[in-house]
Amino acid sequence: MEMEEQLYVACKDGNVQEVQKLLLNMKININCKGSEDLQTPLYIACSKGHIEVVKLLLNDKKIDVNTANSDGITPFYVACLKGNIEIVKLFLNNEQVHVNKVDEFGHTPFYIACEKGHIEIVKLLLKNERVRINQASNGDQTPFYAACGRRYIHIVKLLLNDERIDINQGNMATKTPFYISCSEGYVDIVESILASGREVNLNFINKEGRTAIDIARKNRNAVKSPSQSEEEYQERKTKSIKIVELLESFARNSIETRFKLRLELGLAGKIYDDDFCFSFIFFT
Repeated sequence: MEMEEQLYVACKDGNVQEVQKLLLNMKININCKGSEDLQTPLYIACSKGHIEVVKLLLNDKKIDVNTANSDGITPFYVACLKGNIEIVKLFLNNEQVHVNKVDEFGHTPFYIACEKGHIEIVKLLLKNERVRINQASNGDQTPFYAACGRRYIHIVKLLLNDERIDINQGNMATKTPFYISCSEGYVDIVESILASGREVNLNFINKEGRTAIDIARKNRNAVKSPSQSEEEYQERKTKSIKIVELLESFARNSIETRFKLRLELGLAGKIYDDDFCFSFIFFT
């Protein structure tokens, strides 16, 4: 077995002593790529969560911290993907790390942390000035869109409280974060967005000419499909009814509706801004 292969296996297994011994050999290529998706020893150590091995590799001057696998995924990205927070912290302290390097789909490490629901990692990345928190994927989907689409309510609330987050950016040809939340019947996310006081594009029209309330009304009035159980059908209908009621109430009196929502959600602080106003148009 060649030295590089031994190093890869040792990193994969978390064998600290073996890694230490192999790194003493100046001829070894520590950035070698294995046969498994062209992963480097650093990549596999990050993926498996072997923090002591990661520390050894990062302390070696020969290491290339940004070498990606065949899918464009870097060691830092895979640490965010797997939720290995202590390893993420190590990388954030390294100025050589490309914290926004994307995979083949244009997903950044911040995007993938939001999509996978790793809230503690999301908090860490929000504090780092190098992280591009609104960078969209190849499909024009932002981290906020991903959090809404996956219904990670705690991450959605966290992002709503950060004024830097663009909550309207999304695939403008088809769906915005608010639109997808209404479409999927995510009542809790719709409530949080409306209660936040953030300016949201309620009048966005998708390529089929529908607004958020249009799709909610469509879902409310939809007939049961053969693939749906009666329970699933009734649950989706109930959620759609609730969303339609929310949006219609918001159209009539945004301040009063937001006030009630904030009380229901237990949100402290300022209830509304007198100078803040939503415009809402129903398309029929």
